[in-house]
Amino acid sequence: MRELVNFYRTWLKWLVGLIIAWLIFVPTILAPFINKTIPPSYASSLVWGANMLSSKGFVVGMFVAGEFLIRKMVWKFWHPELDMEGVWKGVSTYTEKQPGGKLQPPEQSAHILRFEQDCLKFTMKPTTGKSFVNWGYHAINLVADEEAVKYAYWVNYSNPSFPPSAIGYEELKVIEYEKGRPVKLSGWFRHCINGEQPAYSGIVEFQRVSTPRFFGNLFSRNSGRAEAAKNPTTTQEAK
Repeated sequence: MRELVNFYRTWLKWLVGLIIAWLIFVPTILAPFINKTIPPSYASSLVWGANMLSSKGFVVGMFVAGEFLIRKMVWKFWHPELDMEGVWKGVSTYTEKQPGGKLQPPEQSAHILRFEQDCLKFTMKPTTGKSFVNWGYHAINLVADEEAVKYAYWVNYSNPSFPPSAIGYEELKVIEYEKGRPVKLSGWFRHCINGEQPAYSGIVEFQRVSTPRFFGNLFSRNSGRAEAAKNPTTTQEAK
């Protein structure tokens, strides 16, 4: 996330500089130009309009709108390779039961992840499923130079065949891009029971199935619900 934070800071400085230049331009150049070139009957109205463009309310609106666009949208055009936001559909394949694993896990488990992202944050939404009450993350990090997402997760089970709760660690790396944006992830996981030694391990693969539309996260909640409605059986299951 360091790259996106630096991008945000740089562009915010340019935005503030643009606003300062605008505040100088309107009263010193634009308003005098209107008075010199426009007939007096129209000039007063145009000057009033120009002064409104340098009013406190307009300037605050410029800053708020510009900051929002930089944080939510502009970075996606400059750094599409870091754009993970959206819904990802994946399958975990259990390949090995470690010495601490007493239960027999399924060979595969289909599930969904939903990343939420802007220049200043990178998170995953908690989910529910058939075999567990809820699932979420303890910590998550987007590592740009490794093209990877790394996170520690927790899960509370409802299935009596599983322990009441467990924690785990997973790493995902980008293995496929489309128009510069990641569309496929692959990685591995280690699953622990009550924080003890790894109980199960395996590999995982995700495919991007949807991405937030205009204004980024503004509609991501609705798009996530729509995706869940289309895939009611693929809500994330416990690893």
